[in-house]
Amino acid sequence: MTVFFEDQTLFNDFINHETVALAFSITDAEAVSYYWTIPAVKLDQDQIAPGGIDQDVFENVEFTAFRDAATKCMVQVDRFSATGPV
Repeated sequence: MTVFFEDQTLFNDFINHETVALAFSITDAEAVSYYWTIPAVKLDQDQIAPGGIDQDVFENVEFTAFRDAATKCMVQVDRFSATGPV
């Protein structure tokens, strides 16, 4: 994944070999939303891709998902209809 740094939190998690969570959402053309959660992620490699002086810093990060003890899953997908419950 490619990440944008607001601060050094994610980079510090990588340096300290912390387990982090990854979550994002996608909405399709019919307004159905999918919420993806990977609750236990270890960041494996990072390659900083600086553009230049006074430019935003993005980083290409490889990660591995692990089974989360609390949710008992590696990936969770929640689907929400645009029309609500039937």
